[in-house]
Amino acid sequence: MSAPDRPGVTRRLDTRGSYCPRPVIDTDKAMRELAAGEVLEVLADDIGVKLDLPAWCRAHRQRLLAVEEEGRLIRVLIMKVGDSP
Repeated sequence: MSAPDRPGVTRRLDTRGSYCPRPVIDTDKAMRELAAGEVLEVLADDIGVKLDLPAWCRAHRQRLLAVEEEGRLIRVLIMKVGDSP
């Protein structure tokens, strides 16, 4: 993870070059390290994250803020609401 350069983003997780299920596993681990109200920015190039991370957010009751595509780059913003079930 690296320091964010987008306003409101607490941490960045770069999963480019990783494929399912690694981006979801890494996202889960990163979210466990955040406090409620903090935002994780996930960068990916695996199109599966467009379905997998929103599903993860629903299953873990976290807030999906955005799924954005810029060419091959997929950016997902997730806010930690509280501890996962």
